[in-house]
Amino acid sequence: MGPISPRDYLNEANSSETTAKRLDSLARAEWEFVRAAVAANPKTDPQTLVKLVPAGIRLLDESIAVAIARRVDAPAEALRALARRFNAISDWSGRSAGVDLGLALLSNPSTPNDAIVELLAPARSTPHFRARVATTTRLASVLTLLRQDISEKVRKRAERALERLRAGE
Repeated sequence: MGPISPRDYLNEANSSETTAKRLDSLARAEWEFVRAAVAANPKTDPQTLVKLVPAGIRLLDESIAVAIARRVDAPAEALRALARRFNAISDWSGRSAGVDLGLALLSNPSTPNDAIVELLAPARSTPHFRARVATTTRLASVLTLLRQDISEKVRKRAERALERLRAGE
């Protein structure tokens, strides 16, 4: 058998046949795209997700962070770390960075309330971002917080979204 290619690792990380133990091993792969696939695989153990949370704020790691943020079974500690990452990325590279991460966290019912409050703080996010959250999330708890936003535009969007949610749309 010849050398194993990055594509082979990616295929294994994406496979529903791959065991949680093997996924834990693949979580240490050198390629970000393989680690992102491990993070997205439903068989990945929650503690492996914690290990996958990027330590730094390299934009190359964003797909890994977003994949974890979308997991309802991600441990609270991982989701809190990702909320801190969102804040660090915003501080480091401008307010437009990390939007997908923020949206994923604010659409995940497992994101702890303290992290949600931090993500929605006007000092941490722009009115444009918060308005976008109001139009994308289906979480009543997030929309209720946005109804109290300092921006009238955000408050109105949150109110309309809550009405649609209550109506079952």
